[in-house]
Formats: sequence, C-alpha cells, structure tokens
Amino acid sequence: METSTARTPALSRGIGFLSLIVLVIGLMMLIPQAIVPLAQLPPVAEHIGTFTSPIDLPIWLNIAIAALIGMASTEWALRLRYNLLLDGAAV
Repeated sequence: METSTARTPALSRGIGFLSLIVLVIGLMMLIPQAIVPLAQLPPVAEHIGTFTSPIDLPIWLNIAIAALIGMASTEWALRLRYNLLLDGAAV
C-alpha cells in the first residue's frame, strides 16, 4: 500500500515547511513571555536583572499559539519516525 507521502511528495514537503514555520514563529513569540516570570524571581533578578518582554499577547492568543506549536511539533515527531540520517547511521 502506498503512503500519501509517496503519492504527493510536494504536498508533504509543503506541510513540513509550514509546520516548521509555525513552530519557529510560535516559539519566538512565546519564549520571551515565558522568561518574564523567571526573571522576576529574586535570585535571578539579583544576578541578571529583570526582563520586560517586547511581546504582550492576550491569554487566548497565547493558548492558540501553544496549541499550534503542539500540532506542529507532533507533525515533526511523526515525520521523523524514519530519517535517513538518524536510522541510516546505525547500519
């Protein structure tokens, strides 16, 4: 039985590229916001100082971005079930 990636490699590459873009942009938006509470801890604030994120999104948008990141990372994990570089090196 043929897999869908064998029949439509361009579509598979497009979905992979889209999931990579979603993953990178989502992480770039959420990581600065996640650093703010960590930088406000007294030991961290004493040694490094406080940090103010340049991005301030509403909670519903943060949740939506986190859900998109979860879907994109799941797609990448399923895509990596066989990788020539990872699995071929064991031969």
